[in-house]
Amino acid sequence: MEKDIPLYEYCTSCGKTIEKEELICSHCNAKSYYSKQKNKKNKFIAGLLAIFLGAYGIHKFYLRKYLEAILYILWILAFGALHIWVTIFYKDFDPASSIWYFLPHVQESTALFIILLMSCLTALIAFIEGIILLSMSDDTFNEKYNSEE
Repeated sequence: MEKDIPLYEYCTSCGKTIEKEELICSHCNAKSYYSKQKNKKNKFIAGLLAIFLGAYGIHKFYLRKYLEAILYILWILAFGALHIWVTIFYKDFDPASSIWYFLPHVQESTALFIILLMSCLTALIAFIEGIILLSMSDDTFNEKYNSEE
C-alpha cells in the first residue's frame, strides 16, 4: 500500500500551512525548510574535492570560500611561473648578478626541486584539510559551512 505524502508543511516562523514546493512562506516571507535544504553543502563531497583537487582550491570554491580558493590558485600559478622562469633563464647564470645573488651556488635542479616542493605544499595542505573535513562531525560541519548567512 502506498503512503500518502503530504503536499504541505508548516512554516517554521509563523506556523501557517504552506505548499511543500513553496520556497518562501506567503504569510511571513520566511524561507521554508526545503529551500534551506537546497543549498546545503555535503561534507563527503567537500572532503573528496579537497583530497583529489584541493591543490587547485576546488574544495574552497565548493564551500564558498572564494578568497581562499583564489589564494590556492595564485600560489600554484606563482610557483608554476617561477618554475618556467628558472628553467628558461638559469642558462644565463651569473653569480655576480644581483638577480641570482640569493642563489649563488645552487644548481638548476636544486632550484627546480625547491619550487616543486613548495607547489606540493599546497596539495599536502589540501589533503590534510580533506581528512579534517571527512572526520568532522556533521553538526560541526553544518554549523561552519551550512549556517544561515
